[in-house]
Amino acid sequence: MRCRIISFLVSLILSISNINANDTIPLINDSTPISLPKENINWGRLGFHTGMFIGCGGVMMIVLEALPENATAWNKTELRETPVFQRWKDHVKKGPVIDKDRPAFNYILHPYAGAVYYQAARGSGCNWWQSFLYCTFVSNVLWEYGFEAFNEIPSIQDLLITPIIGSAFGEGFHLYKKKILKNDYRVLGSRFLGKTICWFIDPFNEFGNVIFQEKDRVTSTFLVSNNQKLITLRIKI
Repeated sequence: MRCRIISFLVSLILSISNINANDTIPLINDSTPISLPKENINWGRLGFHTGMFIGCGGVMMIVLEALPENATAWNKTELRETPVFQRWKDHVKKGPVIDKDRPAFNYILHPYAGAVYYQAARGSGCNWWQSFLYCTFVSNVLWEYGFEAFNEIPSIQDLLITPIIGSAFGEGFHLYKKKILKNDYRVLGSRFLGKTICWFIDPFNEFGNVIFQEKDRVTSTFLVSNNQKLITLRIKI
């Protein structure tokens, strides 16, 4: 059925353009999954991701609050004695500073979080520099000067490492995921392994696909020519 629809659309374009079907250049297959960049930014999807980051940020603060002091370097006794918005104001005024967090937080978890932020924008149709700006906004404004500033002074390492290293990792994850998707979600022949990796390196886009009930779409490109005319027809199926 899909083939008939595509054939009809191609014939229609050719007839409108007065191009002979014999002049059609062979089909070029271009796999473009829905969770990879599109021509236009999907603001609804990007807004959904942003809302999820805000919600997850609140949950993360609850989890960090439950951890012992030596895990977060927060002086919880002092925090409890200071009104919540007053301590946010004090922390913002004093920062940013070089923090003394555990290396696992600064150099593993923060870059990973940055990669997730970056890919959320990538999967919403942003290019690399737009995704970098979005990653910087989420990591520095929403998190470092937002949620986390209620409990600690903004960190110089986090302000730099999360968006910069995170975006570099994010682009690498993005390219790797693209290869996985072009291979029908298979890694070493296993769809389970491929799906697991995709959920790990790009959880918000994979979750978004479930929520929006979106599936990977294939974009087929037809190049048709007649003398000086050249038409590109892209059909998503």
